[in-house]
Amino acid sequence: MKNKHHSGLYLRLFFALLFALFLGSLSGLDTWAARKPSLNAKSAVVMDMETGKILYGKNTYQRRNQASLTKLMTVTLALEANKPSQKVTIPHRAAIVKFSHFPLLTGDVFYVRDLGYGAMLPSSNGCCTALALKTSGSLGKFVGRMNRKAKELGCKKTHYVNTHGLPIGNHYSCAYDTALILRYAYSNANVRKYMSTKSRTFRTLKKRRRIRLRNTNKLLGSYKGVICGKTGTTRMAGFCLATVYQYKEKDYAVVVLGCRSEKMRQNDSKKLYRYVRSIR
Repeated sequence: MKNKHHSGLYLRLFFALLFALFLGSLSGLDTWAARKPSLNAKSAVVMDMETGKILYGKNTYQRRNQASLTKLMTVTLALEANKPSQKVTIPHRAAIVKFSHFPLLTGDVFYVRDLGYGAMLPSSNGCCTALALKTSGSLGKFVGRMNRKAKELGCKKTHYVNTHGLPIGNHYSCAYDTALILRYAYSNANVRKYMSTKSRTFRTLKKRRRIRLRNTNKLLGSYKGVICGKTGTTRMAGFCLATVYQYKEKDYAVVVLGCRSEKMRQNDSKKLYRYVRSIR
């Protein structure tokens, strides 16, 4: 009887151990499913846009050149100060800015909204200059406004020197701050519309030139859940991308900075979208 009692006890202990191992394996599967992805990007972040909570970070607060992601701040400030239907005469200073992607002619006239689309879709540097001069009268005053807004938003590692993001000393941000600025831009209905537009055609108001714009964000319309965003690319900054990813009716700011190629910034962003789905 004693041996039977011991045998039954050992059997119960054996099955209890098996059950514990089974539960442990399920927990291990959950951990594997939510494993943080390995990225090519030098810095990255995923932020819950409602709460501001960071769900993923890589070199989150490391200073980096953000290239044309600068335009998120520029266009949002300009649209806060001007109506989309206001007219802007292009000054010579805006017409001569490099890398404007389509010609801005001195004396031609645009609506503010078309300059906003021009800055956001093909990433025109001249459009940013024209918007800044329209808003503040001088580039220096507008850049000061950008830096004040960055501090107001809670940015700790952001400093602007120009309105468009072309490389220059002491012009920098970080992945975390970029997510904050993306959230700020997304809160403006007009800017949100510009960032979510794949293409646009319009005519200038004075010279009646027909201009067609195409968005440089290749994930827009090709990856489910990507509802808007902004690209940034220079030799110093690498390939950067800030997107808003929507999943289960929640919005997430997904930022990758310093990727080595267009393909890599897309792939890194997709990895982060999958990561969001694995933890939500």
